[in-house]
Amino acid sequence: VWREGVLACGPYARKRMTPARLRKRGFHGETTIRRGKEVAMSESRRYILCLSDMALYFIVDDDFSTRKNTTKRTFPSRMPPNSTFGDAQWPHAVVRHSLDSLKRIVIGFQFQRLTLQFFVSNGVSSTSFEYTYVVLTSNKAQTVSLLQKLQSYTSGTQPDLGF
Repeated sequence: VWREGVLACGPYARKRMTPARLRKRGFHGETTIRRGKEVAMSESRRYILCLSDMALYFIVDDDFSTRKNTTKRTFPSRMPPNSTFGDAQWPHAVVRHSLDSLKRIVIGFQFQRLTLQFFVSNGVSSTSFEYTYVVLTSNKAQTVSLLQKLQSYTSGTQPDLGF
């Protein structure tokens, strides 16, 4: 189990894991404006990454859903601070990918980023959907820990991927 910042890339991944959309700020904190409109940027969100021998789960761990001013219940519900996986009977995983669908792992920015690419087959045709997630560990030890665990679970099923 890891707590990390994750940024979903691509249309399929962003539909499952909505990024935090914020106003882009300049060097002095001013709002950036282009062609008369404020420029928005995507920022990572905090997730709990839970790895089993079969799948990788992403569980919401930030307060992005509670920032909206609405009386309607937001979904997924936020987990209380300092909670662990064992504290909840049924944690809500917004994403679950089978480790069989993990096709590429890319290490970046001096072991501070880990890009995971999953290719999920489409039951209707021979095409597959690509889901890409950038895990922002900002810590070499965390990156290596996650990478080693992923390698240990995928090495038996996918020997020729070159992890």
